[in-house]
Amino acid sequence: MMDIKDRHDAWLLLDEAHSYGVLGKTGRGLCEHFNVDPKRIELTIGTLSKSFASSGGFIAADTNVIEWLRFTLPGFVYSVGLSPATVASAHKALDILRAEPQRVTKLRSNSCHFLDAAKAANLNTGMAVGEAVVPILFSSPEECMFVAETLMAQGIYAPPVIHVGIPKDLPRIRFFISAAHSIADLDRVVVAVAHAAQLFQTQHARLSAE
Repeated sequence: MMDIKDRHDAWLLLDEAHSYGVLGKTGRGLCEHFNVDPKRIELTIGTLSKSFASSGGFIAADTNVIEWLRFTLPGFVYSVGLSPATVASAHKALDILRAEPQRVTKLRSNSCHFLDAAKAANLNTGMAVGEAVVPILFSSPEECMFVAETLMAQGIYAPPVIHVGIPKDLPRIRFFISAAHSIADLDRVVVAVAHAAQLFQTQHARLSAE
């Protein structure tokens, strides 16, 4: 991407919504992950609602670019600034990320463990690579909803994701892993998902036979 950008004197916009606080040795995102000078990236967009435990979003760029956007983006011109509480919580999350980079290492370890455990349980994890968000795919929306409801009954909050958010034939539950999860937490979820999926398939087969 960088070679193509430079060769054609183009701009590159990166969506780092899922990479800040996750990728890179200290969680600084794609540039740190691939050892690229972030000053080579013209525009980066991100969200405060994931790693930074707040709400809203942001654009990072050179000062001149930001000034240009400030007076030309309709969404900015006709919007209001973030609340002080929102900004303060995001700033605190950034402070913690800088001071405790071991959280990123723990997050990566937890994510890989969850992915490996899910695969070992013969659950469909799609193209997941084990970086903070790991989906488990199901054969039908009904199965996905059944598993999500079964998890909720056990105190595990994992909402289903079905059409129109994703293609009709790819319903899933997206599991957001954190550094605060224990191995016991992760294993408990995998066992619960596998058991619920098996229960649904057994019931479905019985109804089909009848």
